[in-house]
Amino acid sequence: MHWRIVWIQTRQRKTLVSYQVCFWDSGASPPGRRIKRSFRHERMAKAYARRLELHLNGQGPDPEADHFPAAEGPEAAGTPWPEAVETWLGRGGRRSKTTASYRSILAAVGRGLGQPNVEAVSEATLADYLTTVHRSGASLATVAGYVRVLGPFLETLHPGPSPVTKGIRAAWRPYKTRKKARPHFYTAQEFTNLIAHCEAMVPKGRTYRNGPWWTAFLTLLYECGVRLGEASHLIWQDVDFENGIITIQPHTRLKGITDWTPKDQARRFLPMSDDLASRLIVLQERQPAGIPYVFLGADRYQRLLSHGLCASGDLLHGIHKRFVAMRASVGIVDGDLHSFRRTAITNWARDPNLKPKDVQLLAGHQSIVTTLEIYAMVDGDDVVKRARGTGSSHSSSAFRASLIDSDV
Repeated sequence: MHWRIVWIQTRQRKTLVSYQVCFWDSGASPPGRRIKRSFRHERMAKAYARRLELHLNGQGPDPEADHFPAAEGPEAAGTPWPEAVETWLGRGGRRSKTTASYRSILAAVGRGLGQPNVEAVSEATLADYLTTVHRSGASLATVAGYVRVLGPFLETLHPGPSPVTKGIRAAWRPYKTRKKARPHFYTAQEFTNLIAHCEAMVPKGRTYRNGPWWTAFLTLLYECGVRLGEASHLIWQDVDFENGIITIQPHTRLKGITDWTPKDQARRFLPMSDDLASRLIVLQERQPAGIPYVFLGADRYQRLLSHGLCASGDLLHGIHKRFVAMRASVGIVDGDLHSFRRTAITNWARDPNLKPKDVQLLAGHQSIVTTLEIYAMVDGDDVVKRARGTGSSHSSSAFRASLIDSDV
């Protein structure tokens, strides 16, 4: 009898890696490589490969058979819960704060389940535990957080189907039970009030973020619809005063500038009005020489240089809290800095001179569905006006007569 060798090979797919269990069959005609099964998790593939190799060489039953007995020795005991938690967290790719939070949640779940082996956890036991946690006083959001962590943890280390099924995920979704709030859009009057408040600011000490800074910053968000990260990483090389264009583009290997890539990873051009250009010129005249960023002061830039320009996230800091106080002082009860982007995209979508594809390019969206369904919200008053204008050629009496004749 010939010996059949079994091995595992990985195959990179779009969003995940699959593990294919293969074996070499030298006695077949023609001899060659055979692919038996493909698995999503490496642990499942290894377990199946061991059983398949024994079966192909006459030393064990078919791994596809339902009556396959449980493994003997160390494999029968399974993986203890604490060991599985450390194995999963040890794979890295997370921040230290996130890792500590995940470890705390999984430790609490392990104590609640009685520190079982990962292989022994089933859908029924997990559903009972989550229900008990909720009844003991935990909020729906807390239990949903448990499910979000348990999902990838058990899907990675649990052999066979994961206990975190679609039914469990659907049962603990607090955002499904509450009404989604309509995003805020700034009106022209609200924006005017904000600019007037910024222009009336009294400078305090040596702070760089005073009236001219805020007027230029808010005007850029309102007219160009840039993201907060794009505004914070904007450099003077991206501003073309002669042609009135602002370029959003990646920054790579530029002297004195941290490497950064926009969300859409592409270059796009935005129109700059004369009002925005004049405000940026005032800001540039106030800024000390040698600072490449538009909205960074000298102190902040020197601090970034001392850390090697290894900035994570936005370069700006502490502006949300200051903006909320500014917004409340002019009587605006809702809205944040990202609402300026929604307002700009919606204003572009309502412009008859711009096509939907033009709005998509200005917004920097990879899909036009995002532009039309999420950002370009429809106002009820605009719908009524357009509908009234569409039917203006017909008299109201004729319209009512048509309804009577159609027996609606």
